[in-house]
Amino acid sequence: MFVRKPFLWKCLGRWVFARSLSGGSGSRLDLTGIYPPITTPFNQRGEVNYQQLEENVHKWSKIPFRGLVVQGSNGEFVYLSSEERVEIVRKVRQVLPREMLLVAGSGCESTEATVTMTQSMADAGANAVMVITPYFYRGRMNSSAFVHHYTRVADSSPVPVVLYSVPGNTALELPVDAIVTLSHHPNIIGLKDSWTDVTRVALIVHRTRKQGFQVLAGSAGYLLPLYSVGTHSVATGVAPRVESGVDFSCCGPPTSRSDVLCVQRRSSAHHCCDGWFSQLLSPSCQPEQI
Repeated sequence: MFVRKPFLWKCLGRWVFARSLSGGSGSRLDLTGIYPPITTPFNQRGEVNYQQLEENVHKWSKIPFRGLVVQGSNGEFVYLSSEERVEIVRKVRQVLPREMLLVAGSGCESTEATVTMTQSMADAGANAVMVITPYFYRGRMNSSAFVHHYTRVADSSPVPVVLYSVPGNTALELPVDAIVTLSHHPNIIGLKDSWTDVTRVALIVHRTRKQGFQVLAGSAGYLLPLYSVGTHSVATGVAPRVESGVDFSCCGPPTSRSDVLCVQRRSSAHHCCDGWFSQLLSPSCQPEQI
């Protein structure tokens, strides 16, 4: 387990006293494992179907996932009100077993709105938050702006923060130099990178390894190469076939050819959904029920 002591952290020309992570133990939250990004079910009137959500979570909790990502891109959070976003996290936490982690998407366009949403997600039961890059004014979002934004959020967050870069939806990539700088913050524990540039991910892993920074693979089609370069976890639309008997609590990157072959066997026990997570539980699942 990576342990970080409080220290002085220099950001944007000033020294800041970095607090230990929430819980006071000083231990960095271990994200190793698979985290499916769940969908948000709606009824015919376009309202969130909380009953169906609870039923889905009951089913997902029977699969040996490490946890769930709630209000990621699959959760269509951009179409939800602030109240709906928080209530969905609260409902999931009520149903999800305590030993499973809940990573909640708390990103908003403004820094202050993200700070407020992050606090609300933590109050609703999130173990960590995943913060997407602000992107509306993408022309002004340089490394300095990103470092300032994420530092403010992480300083205020009562739970660990995971950076979230998803250029396919935002047309904006979180710069590597900003990621490396932010990896030194004691309350920023990792990055979900939902892109297909394996070289970029390998560089991020290499440059942040000493900080105990954890990189989550966000592209199902590149699971094996991303895992082979050192990613710690999977947070993407992949579904395990329970009958395969595969151990889904993969521990760390492969370090030998035999480890890579083991990953290949694990990967063969997964299948990708066609854009949605509606077929996760079994081939007989009906999309309209999810």
